[in-house]
Amino acid sequence: MNALMTAGPAALLPLLMLFPLAATIRQTWPGSERCKGVVSSAVSGASWLVPLIFIVPMCVGLMIVGQLSPLPQRAFASAAASHGPAIGLAVAIAVVIAELWLILTPAMVIMRFSNPAQRAAMRALIPLNLLLGGGFLAIILAVWP
Repeated sequence: MNALMTAGPAALLPLLMLFPLAATIRQTWPGSERCKGVVSSAVSGASWLVPLIFIVPMCVGLMIVGQLSPLPQRAFASAAASHGPAIGLAVAIAVVIAELWLILTPAMVIMRFSNPAQRAAMRALIPLNLLLGGGFLAIILAVWP
């Protein structure tokens, strides 16, 4: 923990990565649209999804070329060894965010914003998203060194 305190401005990066993670969890969690408080909107509002335009494709691309492990603990260990524990923690959070967007979040967002009359027909999107995202991650894990 002391190493995180002496990292300087880089120690703020894991804290800043928690906001996009909170926004992703809010988009994924069923029923979270009822959370309309000021604090919950500030911490996990839709504006925190903007950095994901860069984070998710970067993580997926680095996973594909083998420079980033799809396992958060391995991603933390490799980034912490070369750049310090603060950057390692930020990278691990980025991997978790990317995996949530690969495995579950798109289906949950479609379910949330679909017409209530069509939601029953769209229930198959969740297992399909799990299958495709999980299959993609399984392939990457199979070929990852």
